Amino acid sequence: SPRELAHSARELARVAHPLVVLELGDAARTADDDLRPIAVAYLGLQKGSPALSGEQILAAMKKHAKDGVLVISGVQALGQLRYLGAADLLKARLKTEDYAPKKAVIIAVGQLGDMRLMDEAFRAVAAIGLGDDAAGLEHLDIGALAAVDRLAHAPAVDAAGLQEGGEEIGMAGRHFPQQR
Repeated sequence: SPRELAHSARELARVAHPLVVLELGDAARTADDDLRPIAVAYLGLQKGSPALSGEQILAAMKKHAKDGVLVISGVQALGQLRYLGAADLLKARLKTEDYAPKKAVIIAVGQLGDMRLMDEAFRAVAAIGLGDDAAGLEHLDIGALAAVDRLAHAPAVDAAGLQEGGEEIGMAGRHFPQQR
């Protein structure tokens, strides 16, 4: 039964070893519709071999690109692994019109922390929020706003001893004479 299969896969996934990753990768590319997303999800837990796990997830997603459940599971697993090799796939998936996959990709991009994808991710968030009014978002650049908003919280600025719009340069943990 699918429940027993999921339990077996969970027990297998608890073992952090490259051979387990390869076996889960084979299961993720199988023809079994119930096993594929389970295997992909458990690949996301194989943090001992993130590169190998990420490659296996990408291979499964490419082979079964039309399987929506597998794709969402794969995106979530890639985010859990923080697998940077998925940047091109995630960037392409941000352009999807479907809400659930786009939301999963936005979350995965946040988990990755890959700055190369941030503009596209924020553009996708804005497009979801604006709906049909999102036509002019191709020029949205969050980099221009970062300097303005970074020090927007006055209490944090005061606590840090900084002036708004300025930046204190120094070494962490070191105090200059005027700060003692």
